[in-house]
Amino acid sequence: MKHDRSQPSSNPLKAQEDIRSVRGFGSVYDAYAERIWRHIFIRVRLREEANDLTSQVFYKTWEYVKSGRRITNVSAFLYRTADHAIIDWYRVQKRHVSLEEYLEQSASNEPVTHERFDEKAFAQTEAQRFQRALQRMSEKDRTLLVMRFVDELDIEEIARALGKSRGAVAVALHRALKILQQFMR
Repeated sequence: MKHDRSQPSSNPLKAQEDIRSVRGFGSVYDAYAERIWRHIFIRVRLREEANDLTSQVFYKTWEYVKSGRRITNVSAFLYRTADHAIIDWYRVQKRHVSLEEYLEQSASNEPVTHERFDEKAFAQTEAQRFQRALQRMSEKDRTLLVMRFVDELDIEEIARALGKSRGAVAVALHRALKILQQFMR
């Protein structure tokens, strides 16, 4: 599923004005909430925690804007705030969720028809292999892959969100993909 990648306004000054109003902030929320939730969910692997952390991200963003401070890049600000929320959550948890817990939490409760059983079983097996490979990767590489293939951000958006050059992100993403391929074998 493709998502609208447009920001509430293409003019950075207008976007800043927009985000300070309830209506403008609502537009920012509508544009980014699902992507931020997925970004968080992939990292914490628990739906309720992802919901809570996503709420925290937007609450902190609202407080930041209402205090009169400026946000020059809404996307980058939201992803950085999400990353800080995830780090804080892990500090509180003082543990990492196991793959088994993740699979239990993310398992679908919908019935599987006979026709779709093989397809679903294959997809689950591949998803498990992918998750195991991701767990073996560094946090930096994992974040890049999640932003590119789960959050569906293009290289330019990732570069802005991480505060890196487009070239540095492209090279790091290429290296992360090679590592992922090795781990998937």
